[in-house]
Amino acid sequence: MNKKQFITLITVNSILFVSMVITDILYMLNGGLGLKSLASSVFVLTSLINLILMFVYKKTASKGFIIILFIGQIFAMLGDILLEINFMLGAIFFAIGHIFYFISYCFIKKFCWKDLLFIGGAILISLSVILLSKIDLGSMAPLIFGYAIVISCMLGKSATLILQDKKIGFYIFIGSLMFYLSDMFLMFRLFGGMGKIGSVLCLAFYYPAEFVLATSIAIVGCKKQQENSN
Repeated sequence: MNKKQFITLITVNSILFVSMVITDILYMLNGGLGLKSLASSVFVLTSLINLILMFVYKKTASKGFIIILFIGQIFAMLGDILLEINFMLGAIFFAIGHIFYFISYCFIKKFCWKDLLFIGGAILISLSVILLSKIDLGSMAPLIFGYAIVISCMLGKSATLILQDKKIGFYIFIGSLMFYLSDMFLMFRLFGGMGKIGSVLCLAFYYPAEFVLATSIAIVGCKKQQENSN
């Protein structure tokens, strides 16, 4: 990547980061489906622009990762919006998004039996937190437990990426962990009476998490291309 391309990439993502922060704060303060849709569209726009730039700059050594992750972000955006209309439908779309994230991670490090240790650990922690907190999930219990398993698989797989590439793996893991924490705060807000604090913490982690994952498209694309060149 030449200097001009690098500056363009940094400038575009910096502008999108500021946009993400502004829309996130506006939604925190005012709420509303319109602002939520706008905030969600920012991280999808970020991933789309990074995806396009990777193809323009011919940095597509990890084409599977960048395309599948982008699809996952579309489902996340739809899930985010649908939560305001139908919670169950929104959760299902989010779960599908996590499955796409999981698949995209497998393009960086192929799935192997060692992954089960990290995934199993993440699932155990998630289910233990839900059970020990004794929150009343009511009829939503099967959905919440199922969703917890899916997002734990995504988080567990992201942790294994650190073994493959410390810098890229840690970056993606941080994004995945923030996503995981945002969902935990959402659960406690909805079912554990955490109220406004839960809502703020959820949003404070969620949109930055999606932005980190959106920018990982550029980071992975450039890094993999460089490795192939060498």
